[in-house]
Amino acid sequence: ASSAAATASYHRLHHHRVVVARAEKGGEAGGPDDGADDAASAESEAIKRFREQLIKSSEDGGEIKMSSTSAFATAAVEDEFWAKPMAAKDGVTVGMTLLGNPQVFGSKGAESAILNKVGLKMPIPGSRELDADSRANLMPVIIVTSGSESEGYMGLMLNRRTGYLMGDLEQDVSGFMIQPLNFGGTQPPADLSFLHPYPEIGGSTQIGEDGLYYSGNFKDAQMLVEKGTCSQFKFRFFIQCVQWEKGELEKQMAKNTWCPAQVTRAGFRVSKDVILKIREREGSRRPKPLWTDVMDLAGGNYGELSEDFYA
Repeated sequence: ASSAAATASYHRLHHHRVVVARAEKGGEAGGPDDGADDAASAESEAIKRFREQLIKSSEDGGEIKMSSTSAFATAAVEDEFWAKPMAAKDGVTVGMTLLGNPQVFGSKGAESAILNKVGLKMPIPGSRELDADSRANLMPVIIVTSGSESEGYMGLMLNRRTGYLMGDLEQDVSGFMIQPLNFGGTQPPADLSFLHPYPEIGGSTQIGEDGLYYSGNFKDAQMLVEKGTCSQFKFRFFIQCVQWEKGELEKQMAKNTWCPAQVTRAGFRVSKDVILKIREREGSRRPKPLWTDVMDLAGGNYGELSEDFYA
């Protein structure tokens, strides 16, 4: 999907500032994930109806069939869920995941430039105003997707939904109609971005040590999903991104903007299965926030920090 087609289509769907306002809703009263509960609920209903349609069509002998290689095909290997703190000496590297430090993003003295970069209008409210899950959903979780020390970096926020599905875009997104369209950040990217585990997609770049890939040829992705080679539910799509100018991210890390806030540690390596995991409500039960998931998986001091956050 080209930049012009994706961006123009998205803006025809809704004015950009309104979409940003949805993602920022939690800045005033709730989180981008939790603050958009109605949108998430509507999305779940849309997915439910679509699945029911698939099953009914299959039972009635229609053209839409559920096969072992489509939608919910089981992976050849079991999913692996892990998170590993990185050594500070490694510096900023493509593929690292950054978790917002509660002491920074929840501070009344938080810098507006840092908050605005992740779509927040104000510091994250305290425990007296929001429950722990809602606050955790507001903590930015960003994966660095490209860049270098000499040019600056680009990343995608992993825990912000726009409230829209790919099918809402006014362009050909066949194969991915019911996939959520995520809010990757406050700056426009070069393309409609996506993360996935498929090296066979032309033009994709490996950014995760266990096989996480960034973007690539969207038509290739559509073709492989149509053939049943790839599952549409292993893709995550994003509009916009987070950008850091030369030296900006390094300065933020030096100020402990991102966890883990230790001299010997900087950022996390997170498994592709954690990043690509579908996090949807199950009835009234909300999914575990990604921020919490990574902290708990990292264990040790990070698990303790998560426990303190929820205490």
